[in-house]
Amino acid sequence: MKEEVKEDGKPEDLGLRTKRFALRIIRLYSRLPKSVEAQVMGK
Repeated sequence: MKEEVKEDGKPEDLGLRTKRFALRIIRLYSRLPKSVEAQVMGK
């Protein structure tokens, strides 16, 4: 698996990457339509 590298060439912290991923998932879920089908797919 490829390690994420910041602009300064240092690897990005796993905890920070995990937090950013979780926030992206939360934003995605909140943008789903409010229909029952979309909410089931989001879970």
